[in-house]
Amino acid sequence: MRGMVEWLRRNRGPVARLALRYLGTLLVAWGWIPEQDGAEMAADADLLLVAGVVIVVIAEGAYALARRRGWAT
Repeated sequence: MRGMVEWLRRNRGPVARLALRYLGTLLVAWGWIPEQDGAEMAADADLLLVAGVVIVVIAEGAYALARRRGWAT
């Protein structure tokens, strides 16, 4: 058990990113975003492009920050 706690402390950044990814998936699956709104968002190519760019910029920014500060990546 102690080894697991130490592993989580060393890898809290990657674990947090994975947890947030799956939390987002669960929120969509549980209906926090209505099906009709989800379908409209999925059909709007411009919105998908902007959302994709925003997600990539945030993810890459978090990765760069973690590398610069010596955190687990």
